Amino acid sequence: MPRLLVFMLAVCLSATGCRPSEQPTQPEQAGAPGTGHNASSAGDQEAELGGLVIGEPLRHANLTIFPVSSKVPRNEDLYITLDEGLKAGTVEVFEVGAINARTTGEDREQPGMEEAVADEPALPPAQQASDDPFTQEVGGDVNRLMVVNRSGRLLYLMPGEIIYGGKQDRCIGCEYLIVSGEEPVPIEVYCVEQGRWAGRMLDQSAGELQALAYQAGRPLEEEEARRLAAEANRGKFVASAGNLSKASRLAVQTGDGQGQVWQEVATANAAAEIQGDTGAFTANYADQDVAKELQTYADKLERPIAETRQVVGVVMAVNGKVEAMDVFGSTPLFKKLWPKLLRSYALDAANVADDEEADKRSTRKDARGFLASALEGEEQSKTEVDGGLVVSRRSSGRVVGFGAGFAAEDASGGMGGGFGGVHYSAFSE
Repeated sequence: MPRLLVFMLAVCLSATGCRPSEQPTQPEQAGAPGTGHNASSAGDQEAELGGLVIGEPLRHANLTIFPVSSKVPRNEDLYITLDEGLKAGTVEVFEVGAINARTTGEDREQPGMEEAVADEPALPPAQQASDDPFTQEVGGDVNRLMVVNRSGRLLYLMPGEIIYGGKQDRCIGCEYLIVSGEEPVPIEVYCVEQGRWAGRMLDQSAGELQALAYQAGRPLEEEEARRLAAEANRGKFVASAGNLSKASRLAVQTGDGQGQVWQEVATANAAAEIQGDTGAFTANYADQDVAKELQTYADKLERPIAETRQVVGVVMAVNGKVEAMDVFGSTPLFKKLWPKLLRSYALDAANVADDEEADKRSTRKDARGFLASALEGEEQSKTEVDGGLVVSRRSSGRVVGFGAGFAAEDASGGMGGGFGGVHYSAFSE
């Protein structure tokens, strides 16, 4: 891999601006490549493409997951994720113009800080003259936020990641690598909560934050939840709330526009029977009944996939149809993002678990065909960014794929003769 950039790499693909399983699910067939078993050479030949090997399927209810492993070890832990950065306090995300949202760790420890934050108004105060980018455009911007990365490492943001807070919950709209530093960096986002443009009630927000933290396996004390809720009302995004499901992710990555994203969010909420005044997608992960159902998938599938040797991604199928794929440039990056990806896949599966096709099954051959279509589809666009990062979009007519990689490794955006990119996602059309 070429030397990584020393400045922010941001590539927009849109026009807008665990619990471990007590009894891990076993592969449906023995000999899964990358799981420690010895697969037959014929099986390897059938399932291998572009330096990637598709393992035997693991299934729970109507969701089937095929682990995707790299033929060569890819163990470099190059990036910090949004979840890591928010948890450590080294990554901050704000509304454009959120004047008083920025607080340092020292500020938070000062006596009376929680009361001061809690007493802040729901909306940012009047605009003040300043050179600080956070003081501009106090009204905010639906499709743009600001990020500061002080982690000392490159921050990776994945399209479809939901961030909780501010005037509306948003999702990341583009593939981003953001260098560490003090300078705020603008990022493109989509709103995934159509009916709100103000702060939440503190009690409501604190409760939702505790529910999201519990589902992520990181319980949050009420006092801390209320402090975060108050910061959210001052324009800050204080938690990662999972990932969008397939149709909404596809709308984001194809650049179909804010209206289409809202429509897909509304469809997903209706399928899960989510009720709410603001139409927030986040409710899918905060709702106790939905979260409990999603956990059943996580209990069976999260650990065995994560423990697959040299795993870098997955292909997923619902009701016997291959629907999506996510492959990353390294095993550590995949493992960090796997829990939230799994729950987004599970949401798709849970919403159609009662369909008559729920008993249908996908095969390893189906998954390989999907992977081949994603990698070998006709290139529709390719963008090269300073420093050698290339983002491509490909379509085979039934599968659309999005790759973010480095030009020196592969001219197709990180896919092809061997995967060397940051992330490749694909969806059935």
